[in-house]
Amino acid sequence: DGCGAATNMTFYAQLMAATNKTYEIENCHWGVCGADRKFHNPDGASCPTEGWCPFNHFRTSGDINAGPMSWFANLQTTVRFLDASAPLSRPSCWAYPDMLEVRR
Repeated sequence: DGCGAATNMTFYAQLMAATNKTYEIENCHWGVCGADRKFHNPDGASCPTEGWCPFNHFRTSGDINAGPMSWFANLQTTVRFLDASAPLSRPSCWAYPDMLEVRR
């Protein structure tokens, strides 16, 4: 989760790769791209680029809430990663919105 200070995805992907083991990496930065002090993201490693994606899936939205259109608003946050000719959401680097609202 992006709530802690351990959100440097580049650093952690390098550490995991050095073990020669396979990991599934999720980036839960709520779709905030670039260096961001609020979300403890010093290297800006939060959203993929065409040539860089050290995580298997990444969250594109903030937390869902009990509002009737919250799910739809969150779904819309994936659009910027779905370019028809060069999508950033692709196999091994999937974009996803927060969609699970269990209870109010």
